[in-house]
Amino acid sequence: MVLSGDHATAGGTIAGIKMAKPKSKLGVIWIDAHADLHTPYTTPSGNMHGMSLATAIGEDNEEYKVHDLDEKTNKMWEQLKNLGKINPKVLPEDVVIISLRDYEAEEKGLVEKHGIKIITTNEVRRNGAESVSRKVLRYLSDCTDIYVSFDVDSLDSSISKGTGTPVGNGLKEREAEDLISKFMQNRKICCFEITEVNLHLIKKI
Repeated sequence: MVLSGDHATAGGTIAGIKMAKPKSKLGVIWIDAHADLHTPYTTPSGNMHGMSLATAIGEDNEEYKVHDLDEKTNKMWEQLKNLGKINPKVLPEDVVIISLRDYEAEEKGLVEKHGIKIITTNEVRRNGAESVSRKVLRYLSDCTDIYVSFDVDSLDSSISKGTGTPVGNGLKEREAEDLISKFMQNRKICCFEITEVNLHLIKKI
């Protein structure tokens, strides 16, 4: 289990899993309001926490580029993608994003290009955690190991106070709790990460 303050750590977590299990076919359940599929070519903010999933699938997304990279940035980006000397670490078809609701056109282009599986908040609410968890695990049935990344901004902004990027229309506490508990009953889950827990923001409440 990993507790982290910024979702940029997920790229390192995934790299660590693949280094420990290089022959594993790794699936990713990304519970997050954001896709985190930006790259240095597309990022509007420059924040690494918006690029962590892109590093794992080894994607540059030059088709949607809005920036040209200098030599130093390009070198650092290549190092991040090749962390652990494994690239890609995860195939896009082995990624499921749950509660996604705040993302840019460049990220949408990648989602559509690779057909990345998206489960909306409304689908969780409509069908229930048990049905959704079965659907997701069935979709990732070819994977030998599964990493679950839970960003607290997947929760509704009225609840999640420990993140700097709150977004409305998110999961309620019970919905998130039920969903995660269903996933954690599966033996293929090899790592569970809770991220974007900002203690400075929590102290201000």
